Amino acid sequence: MQYLRAIAALLVVLHHARNPQPWLFNPLENFFGGTTGVDIFFVISGFIMFTAARNEQVGTFLWRRLVRVAPLYWIATLLMLALAVKAGEALTAEGFAHVVKSALFIPHFSVKFPDQVWPYYIPGWTLNYEMFFYALFAIGIAVGRPLVATTCIIASLVALGLAVQPESPVGIIYTNLLLLEFLAGVWIGYVQWKHGFRPLSGVLLPTGFVAILMVGEDVIPRGLAAAAIVIGAVSLERVIPRLRLLKALGDASYAIYLFHVPALFLATAFVRRLPLQGWLQFAVMIAVCMGLSMLVGIAVRKFVEQPLLRKLRTPPVFRPGTKQVPG
Repeated sequence: MQYLRAIAALLVVLHHARNPQPWLFNPLENFFGGTTGVDIFFVISGFIMFTAARNEQVGTFLWRRLVRVAPLYWIATLLMLALAVKAGEALTAEGFAHVVKSALFIPHFSVKFPDQVWPYYIPGWTLNYEMFFYALFAIGIAVGRPLVATTCIIASLVALGLAVQPESPVGIIYTNLLLLEFLAGVWIGYVQWKHGFRPLSGVLLPTGFVAILMVGEDVIPRGLAAAAIVIGAVSLERVIPRLRLLKALGDASYAIYLFHVPALFLATAFVRRLPLQGWLQFAVMIAVCMGLSMLVGIAVRKFVEQPLLRKLRTPPVFRPGTKQVPG
């Protein structure tokens, strides 16, 4: 799973690094396979929730998920806000409300992109889903049936979304087809726990990656490719060799995802000044963007994320060994 986290993060970096630029030779301008990195993250999230957290008590579960996601996201958001203000961007009352809603993971339309349900720091849109995933799974833990409860709630919400086609930000996010990717991960975790996957299922790993080359922007094909990749990886987990670099990148995958945007700004500014054209220009662009994003992510993981997690790991109210009342 850690290897897949690394690959998913790098797919997202690739997707943003190949964004169209007027000065950049770009053979991947119409390639959207990199967006599948987010879908892989969502499926992995559901798998990890069921595999590692279904027996946790509600208070501990929610606290651990919050400290894993929120502090680093808040730091990234404040960094981008500070850079924007330094560049001369005025922070209006509307802009301040935008930042606050973003920090609280409240889905809302973006101030700069009014047709998009994006937070102030745009990569945080996935975290609005993650926090909702955690809330739904916490309900399942509280009632003692995380698989059944999560399945029923998500199936109902998606069906409602298809029937009603909501236009409000909360409705758009909380009934989106992307919820099915989290649910797929939960069911993959259940099958792995109950029956296990046969080694033959490992063929789904390369099949899923080949599918990435062909998928567009539609959620269902991307979700199926992501689920195939996760099933294949789970099936082959015992035979996949230990790769220290991929493990390190997997550990830093969240930091890479959050901080690759400022890394890409620096990388783009550097490559743009180079006297390069054609394929060489594009290859250097991708290499610098990927390399700098990995270095920044690993540094943030070591010097920011890990110290924060060590300090915040234990809930302030609940202590190990104490009886926790489901929230």
